[in-house]
Amino acid sequence: MATPAMTYAVLAPVVLLVLYRRLRRHIGRQPLQPWRIGLRLAGVCIAALALLLIGVAGALGGSMAGVGVLAGLAGGAMLGSYGLRLTAFETNAGGRFYTPNPWLGIGLSALMLGRLAYRFVAVRGASQVALMGDSTALGILHRSPLTLAIAGLLVGYFLRYSVGLWRATRAPVAQATAP
Repeated sequence: MATPAMTYAVLAPVVLLVLYRRLRRHIGRQPLQPWRIGLRLAGVCIAALALLLIGVAGALGGSMAGVGVLAGLAGGAMLGSYGLRLTAFETNAGGRFYTPNPWLGIGLSALMLGRLAYRFVAVRGASQVALMGDSTALGILHRSPLTLAIAGLLVGYFLRYSVGLWRATRAPVAQATAP
């Protein structure tokens, strides 16, 4: 069995790489590539469906998980619309590009990272309690409406934003500036 230090040593570079790639997509000019945006849109749709199923399962179990998911998705869709208004689209000899608002993307990523760090600490403490015999400690943590609301916020944002980008790829070149 791997030691916790070894697990963290392997996991930390992977997490840092994922965070770097995520933040990189929010900074600077990005190519407007229909296949990439379509693939992202498909992935975000799958994530939205999975999140809705988690929310329904939590609601059936008596928690406020469903409310958290729906509130997060609605708020994320509004933020996605706002993000599209702040996005600059351009077409030049090199192709079609968009420049997202970096503060909105970085802010959402920081919110997600902060909540994940909090959950990591909370789950670690609850797992210690569960090892001592309280098996309900971990079950309660997985139905947190706040965590599901933040996840819904991110998924709703990327769903709405990806739909707007996909529509921009379908627009004629002269209209690509206004999705």
